[in-house]
Amino acid sequence: MRKVLLHQQGINRRALLIGGAQMLLLGGLAGRMYYLQVREGSRYRTLSEDNRMRLLPILPERGVIVDRNNVLLAGNTPRHELWLDTANQDKALVVLAELSHLLALPEEEHQKMVEAIGHTENEQLLISDRLTWDALTKVEVRRPELPGVRIETARERHYPLGYATAHITGYVGPASKEQAAKNRLYRYPGFRVGKTGVEAGLEETLQGQAGIRRLEVDALGTMVREISSDPGTKGTRLWLGVDSELQRYAMEILAGKGGKKTESAAMVILDIPTGDVLAMASVPSYDPNQIVQGISAADWSTLTSNPDAPLLNKTIAMQYPPGSTFKLVTALAGLEAGVVRENTVHECRGHIELGGQEFHCWNRDGHGHLNLPQAIAKSCNVYFYQVAQQLGIDRIAEMARRLGLGALTGIQMPGEKAGLVPDSAWKRKIMGQSWFQGETLHAAIGQGYLLATPIQLAVMVARVASGQKIMPGMVHQDQAGHAFSSLDIRPRHLEIVRRGMGMVVNSAEGTAYHLRIPEVGYAMGGKTGTVQTHAGHYKQLPGKRALRHHAVFVGFAPLEAPRYAISVLIEHGGYGASAAGPVARKLLRKVQGLA
Repeated sequence: MRKVLLHQQGINRRALLIGGAQMLLLGGLAGRMYYLQVREGSRYRTLSEDNRMRLLPILPERGVIVDRNNVLLAGNTPRHELWLDTANQDKALVVLAELSHLLALPEEEHQKMVEAIGHTENEQLLISDRLTWDALTKVEVRRPELPGVRIETARERHYPLGYATAHITGYVGPASKEQAAKNRLYRYPGFRVGKTGVEAGLEETLQGQAGIRRLEVDALGTMVREISSDPGTKGTRLWLGVDSELQRYAMEILAGKGGKKTESAAMVILDIPTGDVLAMASVPSYDPNQIVQGISAADWSTLTSNPDAPLLNKTIAMQYPPGSTFKLVTALAGLEAGVVRENTVHECRGHIELGGQEFHCWNRDGHGHLNLPQAIAKSCNVYFYQVAQQLGIDRIAEMARRLGLGALTGIQMPGEKAGLVPDSAWKRKIMGQSWFQGETLHAAIGQGYLLATPIQLAVMVARVASGQKIMPGMVHQDQAGHAFSSLDIRPRHLEIVRRGMGMVVNSAEGTAYHLRIPEVGYAMGGKTGTVQTHAGHYKQLPGKRALRHHAVFVGFAPLEAPRYAISVLIEHGGYGASAAGPVARKLLRKVQGLA
């Protein structure tokens, strides 16, 4: 009996222990359930929502670009994109095969897409970024049989004036690898950034802020419906100072309609009070729409291999010797240093000698006795040689920099070159040699090491015309309250140089008298330049364009109250007075409302 009782007690003890253990286990489970459902319920509900949602970016609509009169220069046109959800790779491969057959995609293109599945951003594959209406209809009819397929309406950049404003607007394209590495959005198919022109220079202004689409997906990752969306923010409207009518007129004069001539030239017109770029022409040009819409390899090769560089904006990126237009710098430097006055007379016999070497004037017979305004009007080399001998290169270089040469203008475009204003320190640093006086004579007439861009030459003449530190800009400036700092050049000295520029065009002894504007109140002042590009003394070679000199002209108008500044450079055009000057005259007449 005692053994039975002991056995029963053992069973009861084990049952009690097992029961206790079970109660502890159940209690733990209940506590865990309470913790998960009550204490952490909110967090897990959020995770659950996230698991059934997919976030896709909405690319921002790029800001439009307009001219000073609100004429559209760069806008956005709708296009249709075809996308495939690749979350379920097996299903995506089947649908891709159907789409390839439906749209008659080339086998090579189909194979690239097969390889891309599983490696796409946000598990989305772009099948086509420009669906034709016929293809759109075919896909829409078969949509129920094509799970994971969606059609999006996107925006494509469009440039209404094409060739005429290509170098001003530039164009957009896919982001570079460096950009994509810094911003994940830049890797998204269809995202475009500015590559050249103001599209690139003012990218942050034009880009806008991306939005977000929240999509519900099923267990296989296939999209079910759109839950919500945030459209983001459009890019800012960009208002340029450019006058599109003047710009088209300039391009027609320089390149002909369509901008397809092979001659190479550049031209800039500035509004002096504001610094606005009113026109900026670089020829030959190109059609940015062709690039945006997908240029063929053959057409791209034609553009890039053209020796006249149609893709390059020569107004800011090509550097040329300024030629005789630089005599304005030498004249002002001489006046400010006191080595020459308005009525200082030097004799030109056709050349001077220095160190046993002859330095010639363009007029081999000489100009005789000249004062400073006459020397500017006749573009006498010998006069400026003699001024330069007294000045030295360093004082000439200092004045050149005050007038905007040898430094970036800060125009809102990539690719601008700074030009070159040499001095004695520069030569020691770069060449390890001393500066020679003969090199000063070459510099005094705009030859030698000197280099300038067409926009710098326009800035130079705008500063001479105004006495202010004019800075050019692409964005339209309000003239009210807009002011530039003074150049700290004596007004009397600027007046003397401007008088000489007036004589260039309006005096019978001037090098460009045939270019005068006869209408009262609209006369222009200017300076011609002929830049030697080969050994020889201004000898022109008909039929051998690459050996001919560059033709340059800078000027301003009206003569009595300067408002507009211009520079024109015709590569291998010959003489400044016969090639570049007539272009400047037509444009200064146009901008003043005479044409």
